[in-house]
Amino acid sequence: MKLEAITAKVKPRSGWESIDLGFRMVQQHWLALYIIWLGITLPIFATATWLFTDHLFWVVFLFWWCKPIFETALLNYLARALFGEFPTFGSTLKTFHRYAFTQWFANLTWRRFSFTRSMDLPIAQLEGLSGSRRGRRIRTLHAFNSGAAVWLTILLFLLQIAFYFNIFGILFWLIPEVYIDSFFTEIEDLLWAENSVSAQLFQAYVMYLVFTFFAPFYVAGGFSIYINQRTILEAWDIELVFKKLAQRVTANKDYLSSISSSVLIILFSGTLVFFSPTSPAQEDPSNSDVSSYSISEEKKREVKKEAQAILNSPPFVNSTQDSELIFEIDFDFSFDKDDEDKEEEPKARSTNTRDLGMGGAFVGLAQLFEVVLWLVVIALVVWFVIKLIGRQSFSRKKSKKLTERPEVLFGLDLNDTPLPDDPAQQARKLWQSAEHRQALSLLLKAALVRLIDDHNCRFEDGYTELECARVVNHATESSVAQYFSELIAVWRMFAYAHQLPDSETFHFLTDNFNSIFSQPTTAEETASE
Repeated sequence: MKLEAITAKVKPRSGWESIDLGFRMVQQHWLALYIIWLGITLPIFATATWLFTDHLFWVVFLFWWCKPIFETALLNYLARALFGEFPTFGSTLKTFHRYAFTQWFANLTWRRFSFTRSMDLPIAQLEGLSGSRRGRRIRTLHAFNSGAAVWLTILLFLLQIAFYFNIFGILFWLIPEVYIDSFFTEIEDLLWAENSVSAQLFQAYVMYLVFTFFAPFYVAGGFSIYINQRTILEAWDIELVFKKLAQRVTANKDYLSSISSSVLIILFSGTLVFFSPTSPAQEDPSNSDVSSYSISEEKKREVKKEAQAILNSPPFVNSTQDSELIFEIDFDFSFDKDDEDKEEEPKARSTNTRDLGMGGAFVGLAQLFEVVLWLVVIALVVWFVIKLIGRQSFSRKKSKKLTERPEVLFGLDLNDTPLPDDPAQQARKLWQSAEHRQALSLLLKAALVRLIDDHNCRFEDGYTELECARVVNHATESSVAQYFSELIAVWRMFAYAHQLPDSETFHFLTDNFNSIFSQPTTAEETASE
């Protein structure tokens, strides 16, 4: 992956800004995205509706259920377009089978109703992670901004419902008034009767068009949130800045070498001119003075011109022009600029049959949404009560249970090998045999295990060194917290700056290890009582 080839401005964004970036990507590549979606899904949907005309409801339902498989094609195009590659429909169709059925069973079962599905799809498809590795990666990426992916799913789902009913609302307004009275009595037979195949086909294709319209926005919004999470966690913006600086320094070196060569050539040429012997043609004194004077003045002007050209060029004058494709979005959903003025004008509404019919339809729709909202509120209250009860019961039993160890903390596997009886003594032996990394990692791993088992420090997978230090500061005594902070500082200097601690510091850590972690803790005293 070449970050310098990315076509979007790389910077940390909020969740909503990431969604805006995804929508801007759809606006930029809308033609290719819809060609890919229609080219793959339309033949399948049309064939299914033709073969199973009597079961159109199940055709639409199964198509909606299998959307995660079709969305992989859109994600493949967006991921490659972000880095400057624009695959054609033919190449996308040829490679579709390679990624479409990756973890398909999980995507169509328990992951199908995940509210963060749009953000989680790139983890399996682009990174190729599965199982526990995928779970750890998801927990890391969901540490912040994951709420935007949840809201993206909810809002687009509601917009699909609104679009579906609005399409029929537009058709309703196009019906002549003479047919309004009988419309509501016949609409049910027209759309949902078993013998009205054409009307049911129309409904099916309306729903297909709604799915088609929103699919690129859903995939692009989730993908941009995923890219933003990686930008923040992996510091892509900082890496790009350093790469640009390195390229600029390299370019300046090459240019300076060419300039120095040009200056040497000019100086050498001037030396030959000024110190060349007098030619036979200059025997006449008067002609000789004029000729030498004119030649020297001409050479001076040339040298001055060359010197001025050099002074007006880099590195004396640096003029750079960087071109970047920056995705910014400013949506304006108003289709007519005069809409707001029109809305402010009072409108006289007649109480005719059409208004009564629409009023009844909207009242029923409002009641439906009210019931749904009340169900959501009740579910949230029940969830909050269950969560509160579970937390209280856990707090009562906390002192009697050992805290579960995480698998990995900043590269240290806490469960791979058992610790020696005296980790400090073993660390000294490793240090004396010049195995410095093993000595420090053993000491830090032993400290983490003692903090988890003896002091009930709760560390989660993916915690950094500073996050673990904050947990220790809150959960242990000052002496333990101070010792762990010094150990973490030594480990960070070695792991990231590659600076070994001096022998005095290391012996201080090993000499005080047993005294620090042999103290009785409050949790042990409570358990013994």
